Amino acid sequence: MKHCWSILLLAFLCSSITAQDEIHNIQTKISAAQQQLLQDSFFSPSYRLLAPLKYQLRSIADSSARKLDLQFQLYDTYLEVVNGMIASTINPESKKLAYRKELPAFETGIATAYQLFQQKADDQYFQWAFHTAEQNRNLLLSNSLYTPISMPDHTESELGRLLSAINIAKSKLTNAKRQNNQSQIVSLENLRDSLKSIYNQQMEQIAPWPKLSDLDENNAFEWDSIQSKLQPKEALIEYFYGRDSVYVFVLTAHSKTFQNLASAKSIQLLIQSFQQSIYHQKENWYQANTQLYQLLFHPIRSFLTDTDKLIIVPDGILGAIPFQSLCPEAEEWDRSFKTLDYLIYHYDIHYHHSAKALFQEKPAPIFEPNALALAPVFDSTAQIVKDSIPKNLNALPLTPQLLKNIKRHYRGHYLTHASANFYKFSQEAPHADIIHFSTHTLLHPNIPMYTQIMLYPTSTSSAALQLKDIYLMAGQLNCDLAVLGSCQSGSGPISEGESLSGLAYGFSYLGVPSLIYSLWAVDENATNQLFSQFYAYLKKGRDKSSALREAQIQYLQQANEETAAPFFWAGFILTGQNQAYTFQQQNPTNLWWWFAGSIVLIVLIFTQKTKIWAALNPSLRI
Repeated sequence: MKHCWSILLLAFLCSSITAQDEIHNIQTKISAAQQQLLQDSFFSPSYRLLAPLKYQLRSIADSSARKLDLQFQLYDTYLEVVNGMIASTINPESKKLAYRKELPAFETGIATAYQLFQQKADDQYFQWAFHTAEQNRNLLLSNSLYTPISMPDHTESELGRLLSAINIAKSKLTNAKRQNNQSQIVSLENLRDSLKSIYNQQMEQIAPWPKLSDLDENNAFEWDSIQSKLQPKEALIEYFYGRDSVYVFVLTAHSKTFQNLASAKSIQLLIQSFQQSIYHQKENWYQANTQLYQLLFHPIRSFLTDTDKLIIVPDGILGAIPFQSLCPEAEEWDRSFKTLDYLIYHYDIHYHHSAKALFQEKPAPIFEPNALALAPVFDSTAQIVKDSIPKNLNALPLTPQLLKNIKRHYRGHYLTHASANFYKFSQEAPHADIIHFSTHTLLHPNIPMYTQIMLYPTSTSSAALQLKDIYLMAGQLNCDLAVLGSCQSGSGPISEGESLSGLAYGFSYLGVPSLIYSLWAVDENATNQLFSQFYAYLKKGRDKSSALREAQIQYLQQANEETAAPFFWAGFILTGQNQAYTFQQQNPTNLWWWFAGSIVLIVLIFTQKTKIWAALNPSLRI
């Protein structure tokens, strides 16, 4: 029961608060509680013991500056405990459940910091809110930690205690850096590194499960450190989607803002309307799209006047819309999709799982990437092999031509019809830098793990590459870019704190640095046009987001007033790293010499043949 004392101490702290308590006395008690937390770092507290503290926190709802400061301090301490509990949980579903259970506390803490930031313009409240929004974002993707089935219970418990201790040491280190306490910084860094070393030693025994990164995660939370990483015309836009409100953090190289945008319910209803009307309901889509622009983007646009590249970190259901297609309301819309002022015309936009991803070490540029592209086609020949193709699966007759277009630019393996099967994929995928699927996705309505990428059926392998199969490939895939060029490859139920779902989630979990996936059921012809141009621009040395943007703009320029609808071009988005590839450049001088040499060779061959022919036919000599 020793590990429960930290929680009981915090509960006592809240129960002792009265209107006469002085702020500095409360801060002293909080400091004592935090010291106790650090001493009891190997603990696994019960949620039941947090209940008294949570009740007292809810009772402190006075908006006066005095109570607001107190509320902020208490939530700071409370969430430190909660984060320790979440970090100590190995099982991924338990992590998400813990976060969902405590989401109201995270949101109230951010709301309190927001009010104080508005009142005092003190950067510590911006930093705290930003840190809190990032703390448990995309829990599974951030930790990349699934529990091996064979992990003994005592090993899981020990790893949980280690993670809890590491998390608390990191939190204390952040506070020490904020206060510039050099002696604490040194001791806490040593403590953190020692604990991480112990953790990694234990993880080596259950390889291939990943270790903790050597990255100093606390630096990834500092907004000024992020600013130093941003290019002059680049901005980071990070959203926090709570149960009551939606907040946004904006960082450019020289400025920042933190805003409460709108109620979460209003945003949710608009996104649902956007999704339902994207196919055929022109007026409904236009209203939803322009209102989403007004709520999510217009309030921050004035901070982006010198910006042309946006890195967006969505949250929850915000990950289901392409910001490229948002646009302001036209003065008089003529119902032509071609006349709308989409954000894609103004910004190069791509997405990240979290701001922490910006600080991950970027992989070395890949020279002449090797591609693996699969197009099962699903024409009538598929039925001859095995009668397991769902009857509602349409043929994709244009996809072989797309693979031919890609093959013009990239070496690799291009598998169509019967060769695009599970066995061939499992053989070739570990050697590919780029993996491209031109096929169908089948969403499972109840069990996301059974969502499928459809491949060609054989007598020995299934027609489906399921999400659970992707998870089992941990440690095997080394690709830099996965293009899920199928319908709804990024669709599925989105958990609170997550921004990805479905097949896209699976590939991100395996550590694929860059993903392109679809948000709805896409049009085959438009998709083939889009990716033919995307790979051509990528070959010209564009980074991934620029290549996708230029391909989408080129499509828009060639489209008519109906086919310029976002349904045709905006369904695919890029998430993750954004590096360009390098290719062998042909020297124009060398090309000229090659051409001249070829002409000389042709002349010599022709002359030689003429002499031989004349020698064999002396009667034709003059």
